[in-house]
Amino acid sequence: NPVFLEKFSIDDLAPRDITDESSLEFQVYSSHHITRRHLVGMASVYLKDVDGFENGQTELVILPQAFFR
Repeated sequence: NPVFLEKFSIDDLAPRDITDESSLEFQVYSSHHITRRHLVGMASVYLKDVDGFENGQTELVILPQAFFR
């Protein structure tokens, strides 16, 4: 099944905020029923790697999760 992520930008990060461990984490939830959504996958990107992305874009590998919320 396709996953749709909204395009976004972060403008207020200072270089001092970016460390080797700084990252963006994406959590993907099911949309079968709004009151019983559960986490189905996660992905993350290290902020230090963003400058190396071609055109500022990268592929996210979403790892499956089995945690219910």
